Amino acid sequence: GMSRVLELDKKSLVVVSNKLIDARYRLTISEIRLFVLMIFAFDKVRGEVRMSAKDVASAVGLKGDFYSALKRATQNLMRQIITIEGERGNWEAYNITSKASCIDGVFTIKPNPQIEQHLINLKRCFTKYELAYGLALKSTYGFRLYQFGKKNLGLKRSVVQIDLEEFRKMLGIEKSEYQHIWNFKKKVLDVAQQDVNAITDITVSCRSIKQGLGGKIVKLEFTFSEKKEKPNILSEIATITYTDEEDLEVENKEVVQTKNHESIVHSKKASQL
Repeated sequence: GMSRVLELDKKSLVVVSNKLIDARYRLTISEIRLFVLMIFAFDKVRGEVRMSAKDVASAVGLKGDFYSALKRATQNLMRQIITIEGERGNWEAYNITSKASCIDGVFTIKPNPQIEQHLINLKRCFTKYELAYGLALKSTYGFRLYQFGKKNLGLKRSVVQIDLEEFRKMLGIEKSEYQHIWNFKKKVLDVAQQDVNAITDITVSCRSIKQGLGGKIVKLEFTFSEKKEKPNILSEIATITYTDEEDLEVENKEVVQTKNHESIVHSKKASQL
């Protein structure tokens, strides 16, 4: 029969396997929000997810003609591939979703059965975070850094080193992009750090580790900590104008607009205390 339409509760937790957190993929921020919603909802229903299209569009931050924006965002998500890198150059790749529809205002999406193992019945090696933070981050790199931070804090690691190459790979950044470290710092690291620090329940700082005489940066060292005061961001999830031009200057790809500039500035101040 027709299953019930799921209500969105932003205080709910998103639970995801650590392998999926470390996987290689690159989505726009709208696609990431859809992905997060799907993960959250799938955990609740263990099958095809049915939600009000209007709720989904507003959670993802789609405005205007949101039906067609939702269709585009969903179809883009369906084309994306997640690659899980293993030892010795082994890898597995999956599509994220196997089916989606929007019928009479009800949006339906189903994860690819192959990734269900990373979404439910997780006994160990998983990470939990509040849906609200997953949806409120404004940049795709911020989202990835947040998940990475939550994963490491969950494993009781507050200081983490990762090879620069490996980190770039995880974010789906091609060799030809952001080749200069200053460019990578400005467009990826700084954006991600500011995003996580302003919006979420954790803080992150980063330093570069150099090697050899030329002082080439080979590793990044992240320091993560839980904030004493968790920002309440439920009221101020930023809305986004969805565009899908193909060039992947992801940070410039979507125009972030906040409904209420003051509340965002206010939460920035709060999170600096």
